[in-house]
Amino acid sequence: MKTKNMIPVFAIGMFIVGGKNVLATPEVYSAVNVVSIENEQVQLPNEIVSLDNKTIIVKEKIQWDNVEDYIFSQAGSYEVYGKTENNNKVKGIINVFPKNQKIKVAAVGDSITYGMNVERRTVNSYPNQLNYRLGTDYEVENFGHSAKTLLSNGDKPYLKSPQYKKSLAFSPNVVVIQLGTNDTKKQNMKKIEPFVDDYVSLIESYKNLSTKPVVYISLPPHVFKPAYGITQEKLDDILPQIFEAAKKADIDVSIIDNFTETDYAAELVPDGVHPNARGAAILANNVYYNLKGEAPIIGDRMALNDYYKTYGGLNVDKSGSLEIQNLATNNWVSFKNVDLDGRDLQLFASVPYDNTKVIVRSGDEKGTVIGEKILAKTSGAKDYSYQTVPLNGVAGLTDITITFERAKSNKSSEIVKLAKADFFYDSEKPLDVSNFQELETAVKNNISKIKLGSDIKLAKKIELKEDTTIDLNGYTLDTANYYIGKDEKSGKRIELSLSNGNLLGKYSNGSIYSSKSTKENYGLNVSFENILFAGKVAQTNFSPNTMIIEKGQNQLVHALSSSNTLVYTDVDTSNGSLDLYGAVPYTNTYITIRKGTENGEVVGEKLLDRTGSINKDATHSIPLTNVSEQEDLFIKVERKGTNGYTELMRVK
Repeated sequence: MKTKNMIPVFAIGMFIVGGKNVLATPEVYSAVNVVSIENEQVQLPNEIVSLDNKTIIVKEKIQWDNVEDYIFSQAGSYEVYGKTENNNKVKGIINVFPKNQKIKVAAVGDSITYGMNVERRTVNSYPNQLNYRLGTDYEVENFGHSAKTLLSNGDKPYLKSPQYKKSLAFSPNVVVIQLGTNDTKKQNMKKIEPFVDDYVSLIESYKNLSTKPVVYISLPPHVFKPAYGITQEKLDDILPQIFEAAKKADIDVSIIDNFTETDYAAELVPDGVHPNARGAAILANNVYYNLKGEAPIIGDRMALNDYYKTYGGLNVDKSGSLEIQNLATNNWVSFKNVDLDGRDLQLFASVPYDNTKVIVRSGDEKGTVIGEKILAKTSGAKDYSYQTVPLNGVAGLTDITITFERAKSNKSSEIVKLAKADFFYDSEKPLDVSNFQELETAVKNNISKIKLGSDIKLAKKIELKEDTTIDLNGYTLDTANYYIGKDEKSGKRIELSLSNGNLLGKYSNGSIYSSKSTKENYGLNVSFENILFAGKVAQTNFSPNTMIIEKGQNQLVHALSSSNTLVYTDVDTSNGSLDLYGAVPYTNTYITIRKGTENGEVVGEKLLDRTGSINKDATHSIPLTNVSEQEDLFIKVERKGTNGYTELMRVK
């Protein structure tokens, strides 16, 4: 990461000493760091945690100077300055990392970081849940070690642990330290005097690494009842020393307040000291926003990563995207800075039980109700559906909290898995889908307009029940192992339109496939526009009377029987002929070309030359008559005595 030539952005009250930007007055607060990658904009948090003169933890609002957009385009560390409500100066640092590297985050700490009391610790510890929220550009490693102290002369010093050595060898870009809980034990409080100096030494040991990592130090979570010799009374004595260490380090260290953040979480800390998996989610979410800064204004469809806080839910990595699982009755998820425009809320969720209610409030979990609904039960805990919740015409910028309730469920039973929340749902616009599960669920829910948000590979066959339009949106739909067909029970012709992307089809029956049984169910029509295709659209058996429409490309492979029509729109016919490249396996195969409509005037016809096999191709030139320079052409092939399913021509 580049650190030379630090760029101040509208810095106030600064002077230059030895080529380095320095505040003109002593810092009152620790620095405020945020982390980003190139071309990803973040905002510095709008408040800072500190101690008042009575050693009470307080949070003050900050007004930052302007930040220019250009700083996010190049890796580096950029200093910004602001003032608190009490007119005290604060330094902010925006750390922008290169796009092509993983940002390595070392989670350093004791048993709370390690994950004692956490169900499925290797999945649900706070560092794991933090990694799910940060996403694939980050690599969070858990270096927690149970019972360890910050004190170098404590009963079990972290400095002497193998995890400490491993954390240094990890060469982190970011370090999050959370120690001090075990220092409250009686045998350690007797030797507490060097605590501040020991903390400074620990911070410096990371800052001296060649990676020069961004360092955060966390206030330990609330202790709700004495256990293992640990008490809240003694933790109250430790907390001010953590603030003092941040100042004394004379390094741009940031403080994360996991203490007040867990004030309300007693039921998620079973032994009084160690949060369970759901409690670990609170830590992960708080660390996330200390790293990533102020929550963005949500003014369009969003990924679930934009949620602000959750109570009772777990961050889970679900096929490369974030999902909140284990939401029990009265658990909630909040979103900050939602710029509502009067539309409805759409949830993509698993709801395994009936009588599960969602309540949407403006503000916190006790705010004004702006929408509520009994959610439709899904087939099971592994099945999902799109659930639309009408909102009471609310518009403007507000915080939103979504609470889930079910009277018959206990506080630990999962009643909802939440994979998406869209406050800007518009039934007239295509539904954004980002993975196969969302695509499959959209089709099952009879959603007719779909838009891809990422590359998707079919994990099962997709069977359409209704006319469906899929905008590939520049992405790839991979049908290597499965195909898109139609539900034979639909009892009607299905229209499928695919546009604007890549269709990768290597499945033996083709990307689009209808079995012969569709003869009695009216078949399947397919329309392609601006599609780059690799593979086969259909090897055999488009259903009878299928119409295959192409716009703007000639890179598809079609299997044509006598019952199919191939349509090319806006064809340049100025040279008076149409050249088709492909295989003709049988003699006496006749091609007819009409213009304008399926039953329009015949403008071309020819007995095609047999190529020898379905895998041997040749160019077939068909003269055209009575055509203008541009026409829509409707092509049929026929062979006397051959049924409507036999492949007569494979057009490439």
